Amino acid sequence: MTITTAMVKELRELTGVGPLDCKKALESYGGDLQKATEFLREKGLAKAAKKAGRETNAGLVIVKSAGDAACAVELMCETDFVARTDAFKQFAHRAAEQVLAEPGLNNREALLANPFMDGKTAAEIIQGMIGALGENIVMGRVVRYDSGVVASYVHSGELEGTYGPDEGRIGVLVELGVGEGADRSMMDDLAHDLTLHITSAGSRYLRPEDVPAEVIEQERETWLADVGNKPEAIKARILEGRQNSFYQDVCLLQQAFVKDDSLTIAELIEQRSREIGAPVQIMRFVRFEVGN
Repeated sequence: MTITTAMVKELRELTGVGPLDCKKALESYGGDLQKATEFLREKGLAKAAKKAGRETNAGLVIVKSAGDAACAVELMCETDFVARTDAFKQFAHRAAEQVLAEPGLNNREALLANPFMDGKTAAEIIQGMIGALGENIVMGRVVRYDSGVVASYVHSGELEGTYGPDEGRIGVLVELGVGEGADRSMMDDLAHDLTLHITSAGSRYLRPEDVPAEVIEQERETWLADVGNKPEAIKARILEGRQNSFYQDVCLLQQAFVKDDSLTIAELIEQRSREIGAPVQIMRFVRFEVGN
């Protein structure tokens, strides 16, 4: 049976596999599209299983917003080469569009299980992409904010010029709560300033009490190694200073504002609350950075 270009194209659309493999599969099954599809999907699953343990330190963060909602989706792969392919980018963007459109898709597990296109879930499409692109591909973190005043920002990182407006290596979302009577344009300006700050400062937690105990314990081991055999009283003061310095480095409210380092973010919020005419709170934020 003659294998036509149209048959190869149809099989590619169903499986995401390259044209040569599609043609070989169709030839092996006498042009039977269903059997060729099943074969390539099983082959893709096998490839995915082999690559599952490989590290994924490259990828994309997609940030999208509409009205009062915004989302960030992280799709990981092994190399920047694959992260810049059209197939990888298109899937990442479609995944983010789904998250933005459907409030229930506010976590990784929900997105992976959700019907995506052609009757396949996002997880199944990723398995097909692994076979087609030859690298391990993993859905990373997924978040959606849709209450309060929400702002988003995406940064290209060190690969300037290779990304579109909604994609990059760092994505940030911020959600603010505010009392009645607040000036909305001023709130939007504050939220935008905070996204830029978080991108630059690498904020990890909102306040010290949000830092997990195991993180502090891990840091403390490093601090103890540095202080050596100093007297206990001196050692205690040094450890307290190191811990306070750590909080200032990673906790958003204690960081110095990147646009005016005479203010902490907590002080900035107090100042802007007076200007806005209502109390403002940072409810939550996320910062996704590829490879971290």
